[in-house]
Amino acid sequence: MREKALYVHIPFCQGICPYCDFNKTLYRPEWGKRFASKLLGEIAALTGPFSSIYLGGGTPTCLALPLLGQILSALRGLLEEGGEFDIEGNPESFDGPLCRLLYDSGITRVSIGAQSSQDAILHSLGRRHRHEDTVRAVMNLLSSGIDNINLDLIYASPNSSVHTATVDAKAFSALPITHVSAYSLILEKGTYFSFSGVKELSQDEQGAQFEAIEGVLSRHGMSRYEVSSFCKKGRECAHNLAYWEDKPYLALGPGASGYDGNAHYSIKRGLFEYFEYGSRRVYEEEREKDKIEIFLLTNLRLAKGFELNRFRLLFGKAELQTLLEKAKPMAEAGLLRISSGRLSPTNRGLNLLDSVLVSLF
Repeated sequence: MREKALYVHIPFCQGICPYCDFNKTLYRPEWGKRFASKLLGEIAALTGPFSSIYLGGGTPTCLALPLLGQILSALRGLLEEGGEFDIEGNPESFDGPLCRLLYDSGITRVSIGAQSSQDAILHSLGRRHRHEDTVRAVMNLLSSGIDNINLDLIYASPNSSVHTATVDAKAFSALPITHVSAYSLILEKGTYFSFSGVKELSQDEQGAQFEAIEGVLSRHGMSRYEVSSFCKKGRECAHNLAYWEDKPYLALGPGASGYDGNAHYSIKRGLFEYFEYGSRRVYEEEREKDKIEIFLLTNLRLAKGFELNRFRLLFGKAELQTLLEKAKPMAEAGLLRISSGRLSPTNRGLNLLDSVLVSLF
């Protein structure tokens, strides 16, 4: 099965956030030029079309505009008509010239790392922007002609509360956006927060904050369609759906991850190794059991779940029967739903997805 989605990892940032464990390095113009040269060569070797293309990072928008323009132009030629063309970036970068470049280059969706509407929380997260920058970014994008906009929201950060989570959700909902991705602060190994004494909030507090966020977003017309994702009707992220439906997707750039339809892989993370060799894949060793677990881990993130017949075609009748036997107690407990030929989580099941998956594995 050919990959229909393409992910491009841009490994540069203007600053390093203390909670981030993504593959990134501080941007240097000379590194940007070398990276763009190698990436453009890889893009030229691809054959499309792709139904979605996503530039992530890192911070793709910290590239010099001429370099970013070259990359976007090359990628645009690989996008099928009506496809989704995404890019993410930080609020302070979306000035008029960048937004016009994005629109002229065919970008259809933008994801902004807003994280909070409260400057004190932004400061505690080591962010370089303020909420006014987020508002300005949204307005600049709308003025340029891009109206499909996501805001990332981090909750359960140090010194946060149900009140601060509610304030953030209300502030984001007041903006003319289409999507919110809400993530609890996780202390990933190797980050500054992980060894500086910062503690994660309790599971109960995290749950209470998320419930507050969900309530506000729901009242403002945003439905939860994935564990952490809310959108207005018809504005789901098509690219991310490829991940969550466990469909093949191609990856380019150091630290990116992909799936060729048979096995998942990651691209070696070293920037200078990428300069020399390009996107070198390292495949994961996956048994049949691993593939089933990955399928459940991804598809059950979605409120709609998945078709049982698809599972049967992929893994066989016996595995489907085993799955249904394991799912039955979860359904009786109100965590899963078996209906109309689908297995899907209830909203409570989404909130307790880790426990549900353990029971199914």
